[in-house]
Amino acid sequence: MKSLRYREEAELAAPLLRYLQQRRRVTGSSLIAEQVSLHGKWIDLVTLTSTRILTAYELKLNHVSRVLEQAAANTFSVDRSYLVTASRPRENALEHAELLGVGILWVSDDKISELVRAPRHRPIPQVRARLVAEIRRVGVLVNDV
Repeated sequence: MKSLRYREEAELAAPLLRYLQQRRRVTGSSLIAEQVSLHGKWIDLVTLTSTRILTAYELKLNHVSRVLEQAAANTFSVDRSYLVTASRPRENALEHAELLGVGILWVSDDKISELVRAPRHRPIPQVRARLVAEIRRVGVLVNDV
């Protein structure tokens, strides 16, 4: 995971990928893409499984509330959207995430806890199709990461 914009994002990406593999949320045939641009916004990490589940992950060490809106905006283009953070979110941030339909994964000591499970969304078909095409263009197989 070399193309992430900030070193802090890269620190979260490695444990996230291990977690996703352990939980079988991705397999070797899943595609993963970093720093995907969609409508002038960047999605830090996106996965596309062989069953066509599209999930976005916004990676941020701190400042959870600022990233929640971006993760919520991703729900227009993906099936699930998560915020991945190394700082334990406050209770009001967890409630806000639930209201926005965004999941929260907390990285602590290289382990991940799912504090809020992301619900399945119905993204806008045309926007989702554009994102899937971009992931197929720039993504790599999880086994190749």
